[in-house]
Amino acid sequence: MQSSTELKKTIGMPQAVALYVSAVLGSGVLIVPGLAAELAGPASLLAWGGMVLLILPLALSMGLLSARYPNAGGVSHFVTLAFGSRAGTMIGWFFLMSVPIGAPVASLTGAGYMTAALGLGEGARIAIAAMMLTVGLLINIVGMQLAGKVQIGVVIAIVAVLIMTFILAVPHLDSNHFKPLVPHGWVSVGQAGAILFWCFIGWEAVSHLSEEFTDPERLRSKV
Repeated sequence: MQSSTELKKTIGMPQAVALYVSAVLGSGVLIVPGLAAELAGPASLLAWGGMVLLILPLALSMGLLSARYPNAGGVSHFVTLAFGSRAGTMIGWFFLMSVPIGAPVASLTGAGYMTAALGLGEGARIAIAAMMLTVGLLINIVGMQLAGKVQIGVVIAIVAVLIMTFILAVPHLDSNHFKPLVPHGWVSVGQAGAILFWCFIGWEAVSHLSEEFTDPERLRSKV
């Protein structure tokens, strides 16, 4: 029987995958690629490949730690186990402080897409962002099982947009667009990689939900 302080294990494998993917494949993926291309030109593709390789150790570390030490403390719990409670508490406060900053920014970004598409003003953007925050809060109050199902829909929608964008862009592919490959020098590739880094973080945030996974060991067995 679960104790009153133990979280309910309601997040299955599909929901867990959706939560991890949506944490990484967020709204930034619709903006950051253009910024990287502006910085490095065609060579920004090299930055994409480099970041994929560099981020694998982080993704695997977060996944394996979450499977081995499932705890709502997430990264702060891992740090506590490794370096003691003082270091873990400090990391926990950093994560807590990021919420009131990151959540409104993400909501305003999403609302900005909608208002730009519909031709609405700044007032509508703020109202839509507030509504997004409210809906997100209510979904989390209901429970992570519902949140996981909602994230599955969100991930499907984002992937569909990306696939559609790729399909529509294929007819316009031209080898001349890749010349010169490095128009702004090789340093620009590193600069583009630093920008693209923000498309590859988020693995650490979902580790806080590991205690609610129905079978955290399944992830480790898959790896």
